[in-house]
Amino acid sequence: MFAINCIISAQDENPVIVVASEGSIKYIPSDGSKPIKVQAGTVVKSSGSLKIKGGSSAVLLSKGNFKTVKSEGTTQLSTAFQKTKAESATSFDPDFADYIQSSTALIASKQGVDGWVLGKSINGDGWLAVDPLRSKDGWLAVDPLRSKDGWGAVDPLRSKDGWGDKKPMVENTLPFGKLRETTVPCACAAIPEGKTCTVEILDGDQVVQTTECCQNGQCTIDLKKLKLKKNFRYAWRQKLGTGENALTQSVNFMVLANEDYMNILKRVRTSKVYLGGNPSVKGMMEAAAFEQAQLYTEAETIYNRLLDENPKDKMLQINKAALLLRINNEAKAMKVMTK
Repeated sequence: MFAINCIISAQDENPVIVVASEGSIKYIPSDGSKPIKVQAGTVVKSSGSLKIKGGSSAVLLSKGNFKTVKSEGTTQLSTAFQKTKAESATSFDPDFADYIQSSTALIASKQGVDGWVLGKSINGDGWLAVDPLRSKDGWLAVDPLRSKDGWGAVDPLRSKDGWGDKKPMVENTLPFGKLRETTVPCACAAIPEGKTCTVEILDGDQVVQTTECCQNGQCTIDLKKLKLKKNFRYAWRQKLGTGENALTQSVNFMVLANEDYMNILKRVRTSKVYLGGNPSVKGMMEAAAFEQAQLYTEAETIYNRLLDENPKDKMLQINKAALLLRINNEAKAMKVMTK
């Protein structure tokens, strides 16, 4: 069972998010209540302080600014985030700050929603939920249906622009968004006995290529072999056997040029936070950049790898679940948060 560690209640508070942590760290509330063990994903009030043991460290975020704390002793959070110099227009750090704040608020907004188990709210004991719609203190107002800030929900079918099907019969399990020219999964949701699963690639309403999906027990497609145009929007669907009911709905995709992919990574890997971050922070930053660039499959793959290595990291769980919510996969997001 998962719980978002939040102790935010006052509107004038600037919440502090623990983005990553290593070792023994405790939060000391300013009201004299008992200390709280801190881990990645914890959200605390800036009025308190952190007590860090030797060899421990934490990456913190508040008001859009990051702070790495490594020194043994007590850090007063209200003075820890000094005003920094303006970031360059190409810096990824401000985008990453927005991403972390937006994801945390989005998941916190699920507190008490049917089916979501985020833990009890125990007053004064580190388990109060964050109001996701607060904006006075730097939090992004997260509306799952908005996309203007880059972190809104994505409709993989996008039927309003003529690329979706009017009567989808079977769920499409193909990836959507932008994809690298590599091997991608294409497992069919349900293959009728004795039938094969093929994938139809469309340019507008015209089928331009058909390829087998599951061959020799492997349900993958090598995009490199298909030789599709780079940065050109296609749609694809799966076909299970024959007949009208055999077709899944179509989802859009685009094969990204390798140069564009490397430019995304270059921007992230030259940021100050990335250069000073641990593997978890670096992975989250790359995943955030990929999601921002609509490389949703790449972003989820990174979170899967990081969570295999650190299954109890709450910040990773929050970010992965928020990604899944933004691409309209609430059922899968719920499983991430309720493990």
